[in-house]
Amino acid sequence: MLLPILPALVAQQAQAPALPGAVEVRPGLFVVLGTPGPATFAGLKASGITHVLNLRHEAEADANADLAATRAAGAAYDRCPMDREPSAAALDAFRAKLRALPKGARALIHCASGNRVAGALFTFWVLDGGMAEEDALSLAKRAGLKSPVTEAAAKAYVAAKRAAK
Repeated sequence: MLLPILPALVAQQAQAPALPGAVEVRPGLFVVLGTPGPATFAGLKASGITHVLNLRHEAEADANADLAATRAAGAAYDRCPMDREPSAAALDAFRAKLRALPKGARALIHCASGNRVAGALFTFWVLDGGMAEEDALSLAKRAGLKSPVTEAAAKAYVAAKRAAK
């Protein structure tokens, strides 16, 4: 399972040189701050990426091209489509996919801008990693969370999950 980044490590967030447009938000966990292009996929192998998780819907991009480029780099590819206002089911699926990653996995997660990824990661960091909401929100904003709609949906999801316990 990918563990949450410690708040003290947030300052170490940096561009991943072999993955254009990607930011390493915790060791081994990369978020693309935009639509990944051929150069990003070309850098998967050099960056040791073992898994790519695509949050875009089929209509947004050529998922077959993403799949082919990912497999050519020797990485596993999976999809977890979600909307800008993600449903509870989509966030449940996302968290389950992250929990299922093998120990030592290096994952690249992308949507079209980083917004959906960062919102979904917020829920994972809080609910699965035990990170304080304000720390997780700060990190999510650095990872691309920009939409108030996505932020509100992620916060409501966390509140609902906590209330259900």
